Amino acid sequence: MESNPRGQKLDFSNTQFAFAYKSDAELKRTYRFFKQLDSRFLSTIGPPLVTLALKLRLPVVGIIRRTVFDIFCGGTSLEDTRGRSNELFASKVLTILDYSVEGKNDEASYDATLMEFIRTIQQGAADPAVAF
Repeated sequence: MESNPRGQKLDFSNTQFAFAYKSDAELKRTYRFFKQLDSRFLSTIGPPLVTLALKLRLPVVGIIRRTVFDIFCGGTSLEDTRGRSNELFASKVLTILDYSVEGKNDEASYDATLMEFIRTIQQGAADPAVAF
């Protein structure tokens, strides 16, 4: 077993504890989503279809947020992450804040990204729900 930064023992085999913060409905929805990802056909055609749908501005953003995004991400902004962090913290699960941005290659974008990284570090330092 590994220790986390707060010195507590981590036990990744205890799924009952790991997913205690999720309702049965959320767990079932997530399970169904992962079963669909297990399909070679869907995992092959899915990404290009989503890319095409986004380029065509089809209304798929809501579906993406309720599936992939809701499972793997905490929010679209630093402020959005607080709710999920607090939800996890109530079940003694710490959050790791991460920031990513794609497709920008100019000085102003680099500066904005730097400032967002600094804000992320500052929030993480002040929030007990954040691991580091």
